[in-house]
Amino acid sequence: MKNNNNKNNRSIPIPPPEKYYPNSDTCKTQILSDNKKKPYKGQYTFGSHSRIKLNPFWVTGFSDGDSSFIIKFQKRSNLTWQIKPVFQIGLHLKDKDIIYNLQYFFNDTGIVSFDEKNQKVYLTINKIQDLNSVVIPHFLSYPLQSDKKIDFDLWVEIVRIIISKKHLTKDGLLRILSLKTILNRGLSKKLISEFPDVIKLSRPLLELSTNSLNNHWIAGFTAAEGSFSITINEKDGRKLPQVRARFSIGLHARDINILTRISNQLNTGNIYSNNQGTVFFEIANLTSIKTKLIPLFDEHNLNNIKHFDFLDFKQIICLMENREHLTELGLNTIRKIKSNMNLRRI
Repeated sequence: MKNNNNKNNRSIPIPPPEKYYPNSDTCKTQILSDNKKKPYKGQYTFGSHSRIKLNPFWVTGFSDGDSSFIIKFQKRSNLTWQIKPVFQIGLHLKDKDIIYNLQYFFNDTGIVSFDEKNQKVYLTINKIQDLNSVVIPHFLSYPLQSDKKIDFDLWVEIVRIIISKKHLTKDGLLRILSLKTILNRGLSKKLISEFPDVIKLSRPLLELSTNSLNNHWIAGFTAAEGSFSITINEKDGRKLPQVRARFSIGLHARDINILTRISNQLNTGNIYSNNQGTVFFEIANLTSIKTKLIPLFDEHNLNNIKHFDFLDFKQIICLMENREHLTELGLNTIRKIKSNMNLRRI
């Protein structure tokens, strides 16, 4: 079958760094070094997964982005209710290694399960003793920083009601239901129909902080919520396309304080919002990316598959710094690197 792709879309091998960094020894040395690194520097091995000791601040940052504190209700055959607290993290199958490492961090508690149809992998911790002795102590020692802390606090109160057996009383059950009205998505239609007189509470407001964030927390939160992107503007009439590099984090507007704290700590970036209730933190300035962002994640590993995106992003930044994006060879190299980033990464 004939290939009708134009020359810019052909599969072009990436030349070795010395080929496209002829005038930049720093970039060449750095990328040659990065290419030899594995994304996960594990000290242990189990199965096909490399065990790494995750920093506890990283775990909290990642959980601020990608965890859920859940309360499940299930009606038994005797018409009583079973109440199950759950801590869960769900990721794309590509990130199964970090799921196993999170399980390792939480003392090998919980179950790892796979949803092949939806390409998801989950860590689920639901044994009350594990939640009380492992999960809750971690987040009390290394507190969540986003609005998810409110969910955690509500969830912890429910766990303690269950541990005290007060959930077996009418007052205890109604208190749990009231707390659940403001936890995550609230009560299901079935629970509302079963308990129409439950008092709906007002959701507490997160106490805003101006304290510095731990850099490992920022790395964990970025691993969950951050994006390293490259755009190539192929406008007609321009001799060569325009290449732009951008790092961004997008959150619900209620978490704007987190983005402000990240921006203040890095002393760079812009914050803006759209009309859909989302706020963004963005670094698009090449100097800021080179002097603020890259050193941060060189020192504080992202640990998950996003680490590969960071390394690709850094290669492109080096190309741009060396002005190779203004040559056809450099552009084709950038196109090739970009073609394997983010959702296109296999």
